[in-house]
Amino acid sequence: MKVGSPRDIWSSRLTTHSSPLTTPDSLPTVRQERDDADFRSRDSFCPILRRRALDTDDGRTLLRLVLGPQHLNNVGMAHGGVTCTLLDIAMGSAARRHVDLPVMTLDMQTSFIAPGRGILVAEGRVVRAGRSVIFSEGEVRMPGGELVAKGSGLFKPVHSLRS
Repeated sequence: MKVGSPRDIWSSRLTTHSSPLTTPDSLPTVRQERDDADFRSRDSFCPILRRRALDTDDGRTLLRLVLGPQHLNNVGMAHGGVTCTLLDIAMGSAARRHVDLPVMTLDMQTSFIAPGRGILVAEGRVVRAGRSVIFSEGEVRMPGGELVAKGSGLFKPVHSLRS
């Protein structure tokens, strides 16, 4: 079986979802995001980013963010903090869905490759899960497949939440 190029594979993933990826109108409201059964989280910060879960399964999460003026730096590209946050949410969500527990980020490394503009799509996936920590990696790309950033993270499952 011949495997396509990474760009072909990425593009096919983006076009197989029922939600259009290129129209800001398809972005859900904050209430819809909180009600998204495939992406439940008690994290009150996530709705501020206005990301949308495109696909989730055990150990993998695919998210989309339509960039607005609030996401841009002073030269008009995605702010590095927005890109890091999107990676953190994608990798952390993959880890959380893998162990079915909340997780917290212990460490995260990010490499910025190209400026992000328009729409960003992030994929997070679990590389290895142990009893006490989960190793994840992720990428942020534009819909055409251009790599914007890549990262790796170490996440700890939280078995009980104490006040």
